[in-house]
Amino acid sequence: MRQLSPLALALAILLPACGDDSPSGGANGGGSNTAQIDCQVRFAMLDGELTGEFQAIFDYGRAAGHFFGVNTGVECERLDSRAAVYGANQCTGRDGACRDRDRSAMYIVAQTTRPISAPLDLLDCRFVGSEAPALDDFALVATYASDADGAVVEPPPTIAVTGIECKGPETTTTTLPAPDSCEDVSCPEGESCVDGDCVVTHRYVVELETDVAASYAHLQVDIFYDCDSGRFDGLGDAVACRPAPEINAYAAFNNTGCLTDGSAPHVTAAAISLLGWPGPGPFVSCEYTSATGAPPTADSFRIEVADAGTIDDEPIKNAGVSVGAVRPIAP
Repeated sequence: MRQLSPLALALAILLPACGDDSPSGGANGGGSNTAQIDCQVRFAMLDGELTGEFQAIFDYGRAAGHFFGVNTGVECERLDSRAAVYGANQCTGRDGACRDRDRSAMYIVAQTTRPISAPLDLLDCRFVGSEAPALDDFALVATYASDADGAVVEPPPTIAVTGIECKGPETTTTTLPAPDSCEDVSCPEGESCVDGDCVVTHRYVVELETDVAASYAHLQVDIFYDCDSGRFDGLGDAVACRPAPEINAYAAFNNTGCLTDGSAPHVTAAAISLLGWPGPGPFVSCEYTSATGAPPTADSFRIEVADAGTIDDEPIKNAGVSVGAVRPIAP
């Protein structure tokens, strides 16, 4: 297994191999468009510690099938919300099938702002084919790890395929969205609906969203607030903020708190993604306690974009972030 530079691996993820339109055939060819088996392949970190970023390449050319979806559109489910985790299938045919000149490779990228120790389940990814794959059909061929300061970690944590669950030919199921438990609840003045119950609360979740259509690779904003009206919960990097699950990004936050030197209190929220996320849409959310009892509104905050750019490091013009929703939470 070889160590890979972060630039080389990032470029490989973003620029998959070109090929013609003909899928390769069956076992040892890395895929087939005739799927009879539908599987979930689990990737996990077995030892070591994720302290910043981890990247790995798995060759699955021995398997009689392919991951479902092309490049970062591969169908995967993140298993631990403490890390931003991506999959990128390098086969470029229909539904992710491998063409003749494609690399039968799956890239795994994990990022975190705080150290996470193994064992750590990372991703479940959908794999389809003519027969069920085995664990040793997925060979780790390259890896790279760095800490939060960008220094290379040696040896890197061990990542492997740890489980495969398969079923027969795909069946169609329909999942109905969960009903809004507060949709038909009317609360008396001074109370808010939380999980279907009317309660007195001064606590809220403020959800922010990007306003401009773009593919974001990095975004940093300052959220200014008035301490006489309320404040965000937690100080410094312990502020109760989190990235929206939809952006699957490496994020960091800092709350100055209510300062005595006259400076404007604010929360800084920054997110970075190797693969980018689409906007407009959800960005981050933060917990907030009202000092007056009244819920905050969009006018309670002044949001300034400090930095916004694409994967190509091009600035995103007129980037804006606004309050998308304010939701009451239990006191």
